[in-house]
Amino acid sequence: MKTKRIMSGAPMVMLGVLMMAYALLIGLHSLLSYVGAGLLCFLLLAPLRRYFPDRQLVVEVPPNTGNIACDQLIVEARQVIRNIHDARSKIPADGIDKKVELIEALARQMLAALAKQPELQSQLRIFLRYYLPTTLKLVEARVQIAENGGRGEVAERTLGRIEEALEAIRRAFEKQIDAVDHFRYLNVETEIEVLRDLLCKDGLLDHVDQADQTDQTEQETQ
Repeated sequence: MKTKRIMSGAPMVMLGVLMMAYALLIGLHSLLSYVGAGLLCFLLLAPLRRYFPDRQLVVEVPPNTGNIACDQLIVEARQVIRNIHDARSKIPADGIDKKVELIEALARQMLAALAKQPELQSQLRIFLRYYLPTTLKLVEARVQIAENGGRGEVAERTLGRIEEALEAIRRAFEKQIDAVDHFRYLNVETEIEVLRDLLCKDGLLDHVDQADQTDQTEQETQ
């Protein structure tokens, strides 16, 4: 992420209009009139800059870790996070949205660590190519329930499963980030199996398994 400052052009436009009015009403026919116009601009510039402040725009810069596979992993994960963010905006504020927001923040924190330490990709790949797509799948399921009215025994049970699964994902991200901070390797295979069982109970696990199988194939070939 990089913060870019965009200067507002409104103050200069306002000063230009003011100078035109000054020239028409008072005139610019002497050195004293020019000095007066300049002084007026000087006095009004600061208030105008406060009233029309510059904007701070946060932009994503392309990853450049020196490792092509790591850069691709970061690009893919960023896109999934954007998709999660867009889908989250469509769900009600019922607690699930807060869990998803935390997962987004933790995932971005993980990407920041990966950008600085590309050697972590083998350790973090399962989170970025399994847990993130799973989160997106769960948020999309929550959106669909909301669009269908969100009532009935099946809907209530599914909502409970979604919230439980998201909480498990949040905890897993926190554990992994803590492990990275303390230079430890975290084995998440058991937690993933538990999560799979949880999601399969209500048919919430579809294309996520396919993404995980692709990732496992990549690990076997490395």
